[in-house]
Amino acid sequence: MSEPASTTASGVALAAGTITLTGSIFGLQYDALLFGLAGSLMSLMHLPPDHPALRTMARTAAMLFLSTFFAGALSPLAAPALHGAIEWADKIPAEPIRLAAAALIGLGLLWIIPVAMRRVSTLGGQS
Repeated sequence: MSEPASTTASGVALAAGTITLTGSIFGLQYDALLFGLAGSLMSLMHLPPDHPALRTMARTAAMLFLSTFFAGALSPLAAPALHGAIEWADKIPAEPIRLAAAALIGLGLLWIIPVAMRRVSTLGGQS
């Protein structure tokens, strides 16, 4: 069995290499992808050793890729949503809100995706 640090480092290298490819194909903003990756890596540092995202290198890379992708895709929606919902947010420029949202989405998705997958599998078994 490989050491968790080497598996994580390999997963990070794979996920970081796909950021450029994903951003250029789907037209996502690179800064949001990088902030999403930073949030994902911070979340990865604090995952327990038995977390489903850390079982294999491919799963670690896939989880980092998904959380980074969703952070880049969903962060542009954060600024207009926040400006429309909260009055004091009108004083904050849209760019910092978008980048903070990308980091928060990247931070949270490593925890949310396994929970959602478990929920979907339990709902699928209740036919």
